[in-house]
Amino acid sequence: MTLIRTACALLALILVNTSTPGQSFSKRKKQFETDFASNDQKVRAKAIAAISEHGHPETVRYLLTVIRDVTDKLTEARARWAESTVKRTALRREESRLRQLMTSGKIGKKQWERAKAELVEVEKRCKAYRRTIDLDSDIGVTLRKAVGWTVARCSDAHKRDAFNAITTAYRRAKEIEDKADILRVMVWVDVPEMVEILGRETRHREAPTRVAALRAIEERGGLRALRPAVACLKDESWQVRAQAIRILRKVGGNEAAKALCNALEGEDGRLVTDAVTALRKLTGQNFHDNVHLWREWLDKNGDALAQPTEIANAPPLPKKRPAAVKRGARQHAGTGFYGINTRSKHIVYVIDFSGSMRGLLAPPRGRRGPVQTDTSPAKVGGKRKVDGVVTELLKSIDALPKDGTFNVILFETGVTVWSDKMVKANQKSKKAIRQWVLERGPLGATDLFGGLEKSFGFAGRGSFDRHYASAVDTIFLLSDGSPTAGRIQATAEILREIRALNDLRRIALHCVGLGRAINAGFLRRLAEENDGEFVHVTK
Repeated sequence: MTLIRTACALLALILVNTSTPGQSFSKRKKQFETDFASNDQKVRAKAIAAISEHGHPETVRYLLTVIRDVTDKLTEARARWAESTVKRTALRREESRLRQLMTSGKIGKKQWERAKAELVEVEKRCKAYRRTIDLDSDIGVTLRKAVGWTVARCSDAHKRDAFNAITTAYRRAKEIEDKADILRVMVWVDVPEMVEILGRETRHREAPTRVAALRAIEERGGLRALRPAVACLKDESWQVRAQAIRILRKVGGNEAAKALCNALEGEDGRLVTDAVTALRKLTGQNFHDNVHLWREWLDKNGDALAQPTEIANAPPLPKKRPAAVKRGARQHAGTGFYGINTRSKHIVYVIDFSGSMRGLLAPPRGRRGPVQTDTSPAKVGGKRKVDGVVTELLKSIDALPKDGTFNVILFETGVTVWSDKMVKANQKSKKAIRQWVLERGPLGATDLFGGLEKSFGFAGRGSFDRHYASAVDTIFLLSDGSPTAGRIQATAEILREIRALNDLRRIALHCVGLGRAINAGFLRRLAEENDGEFVHVTK
């Protein structure tokens, strides 16, 4: 089966590992692959729920490839199982015949043994294919639901990209089987535009697509399946009408029953039987094909029928698990920077040291205060913005554990890096960074992008880097103003470039805005798009 092969093959090429604060997506993906390979369905279901906690478009793309692979594997297993069972039947007959001939002395033992060995091998294959079918037949719906869970957990900035990933896969699907599988994913995604697409496909010009859309709606069921099914009872294709009757039989309720009465009145042949069977199931009555009696009964008792409700697809609540620590080891309590806390041990601090950082954070009320011209080196406990930042910076670095690593980048008109590589957070390096940063004062413009670009360089190629386990996973960015220098200064372009830089790396980027002159919207979006937090410090 070519299940969304064109679309998902392309999506797989751009699939990258991503992370949320606390755990990289590469680790989540590796753990998922290990657990999903289990023969225990509970373990597999837990693996699906766990990876869906990473609310990001890349998780959606990854799940689409998993769904494709599972469906292809299942289709292949079913075909091979069918072939193998036919062959097994023939071999059983042959083995029985040869055994009788051997017993009567007409043939030697070796000829029978060869037939017996071939039969054993085919029986093994039958069992293997059957095991695959049993494992994967029911896991598909959980995977499809998980796409919906993932989209629900996406930030507002990422929801559109997740939506586009699914719709792009659908547009590129050529075979009706591929389209049907994507439609069955769409039905579990609670985005209004997705509901509109499903409704539109029930009115598609081609009947197979209309059936596929209704089959997807049937999988979700509930109240949202009622209206599309009722509308399709008048479809020109009997297959579409049959599928609509099937849905109404499952949905139930007075409206569904009355619609089935209308269908019964206008149908003939097999669909009359379908409609009567559906009405019998919904009502517990049997008036055969007498539409008048059905309507009379529904007028009196229809409101008492169980009414359809919305079928929820709420993401399962993640179980909180304490981080495992070795016996006698002290657990890393975390590091903070302006109230943003992280358990990360590998951090790059990107700090604005432009001329505006020499000013006071909060000038006296009622007046702007004197223009600050003090460009002297930063000092702990001073009154300037740069002094407060350095105080917070050194406090944060001091909290890093011995097995952590860090680096510091200062940006103004240019970019200054403390070390050309990540440095271990031991007492020697903490003392060295203190001396280094206290030798520098604020001056120049604001090359914010240059500082960020440099910081991402310390992560190498991200999840495709074989040294990724020890790379950067968190960046703290602090700035008190808008970009005014460097290669890129437009905030929209910075967002786009950082999005590209972070595609493979998936670093958590936390942003701190200092003072009232910042572009809060830009910094907030920068953090949200890169799995980070944003804080605005005004005093």
